[in-house]
Amino acid sequence: MSKFSRGPRWPFPGLTTFAALGLGVTGTLAGYVLASEASPGAEAADHPIEWDGHRWSEFSPQEKGAFLGGFLAGAAASQAYGVLLEDTVFDAEALGERLAGLRSEDALNFPFGLNIYHARLHDYYFYIDRRERPIYRAISELNFQLQKKHY
Repeated sequence: MSKFSRGPRWPFPGLTTFAALGLGVTGTLAGYVLASEASPGAEAADHPIEWDGHRWSEFSPQEKGAFLGGFLAGAAASQAYGVLLEDTVFDAEALGERLAGLRSEDALNFPFGLNIYHARLHDYYFYIDRRERPIYRAISELNFQLQKKHY
């Protein structure tokens, strides 16, 4: 038996989800900062929801990965967050359990890997007439198409 087949060696197994969520949030912030620096002419009121295919084409591969990682982590956290609204105190363990459950049940709203969305967005924004569309709309449209083919 290979030493790698035992799974990850994490001292606190329940925290794996939180580590991934933390990385996703960090990726979102990094993507936001890097993308803001990449476009010095961007207005202060510019928000990631308003970013479109023109902005996407200005991103480096690392910025695209950071943006998508943050988007996917944020979507998953938002989907799982409903479990917390029933309580009066923030319960990180309940959030982690819900995130893990959604993943294991294949029930995430955006279930595909970052590389799938990255490749599809590259193809999507290849067409000039689509570059005016916001990135979130493009990701959602592509996700809808992928889910119709997959499920």
